[in-house]
Amino acid sequence: MVSSRQVVDLIKNEIEKEADDQVISAYKKLINRIEVLEDIELTNMYKDYTDEENQRQETKANEARIQAEKLFSHAR
Repeated sequence: MVSSRQVVDLIKNEIEKEADDQVISAYKKLINRIEVLEDIELTNMYKDYTDEENQRQETKANEARIQAEKLFSHAR
């Protein structure tokens, strides 16, 4: 499978061969769009990771609270 970085590298190689300014401009716009999509994907991956991590922390906190409640309810 080809990654977006590989596609960008291929486009950059084509830019080096190209003489037409309009084509170069179109290639650069394409690279910019790919990079925006990469940024969005990276942001979503980070958000998913932090959401999962927050959920794990909440679960641990709830388990600790339940254990504390059990411990103190037996102490009475």
